[in-house]
Amino acid sequence: MSKIVYVTIDGTRYKAKVTQSEGKLHCIVLGPGPLMGKTITLDENAYAKSATQKSGPAIVDGLYTLVAPITGRVMQINANEGDEIKKDSCALVIEAMKMENELNVEASGTVQEVLVNVGDMVETGQQLVKIAC
Repeated sequence: MSKIVYVTIDGTRYKAKVTQSEGKLHCIVLGPGPLMGKTITLDENAYAKSATQKSGPAIVDGLYTLVAPITGRVMQINANEGDEIKKDSCALVIEAMKMENELNVEASGTVQEVLVNVGDMVETGQQLVKIAC
């Protein structure tokens, strides 16, 4: 078994390759980011248990971070520092391959920091907006 997936580790989203051997799952982080090239090994039984639990947004220390799911250019920012934002609201729009992609937040709260500007190029996994929940 070998599969390309996206995983969230410590609030950052990474592209990864998952393989299986000897009752273990090996997650090889493809990047981008500081964990690129690292391998994380999980026991299959522990993975199966966690996979059946409903997962929510990655909120660390009361902070949700919206990350870029794709590489592209920031076309529009709908969230400003200090604004209240609701779950599933469009925080910004990224253009990739001539298509505009609305990026919705997965948690409600107050926009603490906007880390990009209109016109910026962003990479997959790059942090874009931080929201205090």
